Amino acid sequence: MEALHLNERERTVIYEGGYIMGREEGLASAKQSIAKTMLADGMAVELVAKYSGLSLEELKELNDNS
Repeated sequence: MEALHLNERERTVIYEGGYIMGREEGLASAKQSIAKTMLADGMAVELVAKYSGLSLEELKELNDNS
């Protein structure tokens, strides 16, 4: 593989971008996991949407896949 010759700023941007993307994916996964538990405990879908920040469509898909 050809070595990339990046300056310090380019390396920082790539590192921080990857960190932010990974963090966002982790938070989204955590939200979905908590929402699944809330739905399994019988909590109203509207309340789960309100407190999780997920849309009703996302919750319906999440609930269908369970």
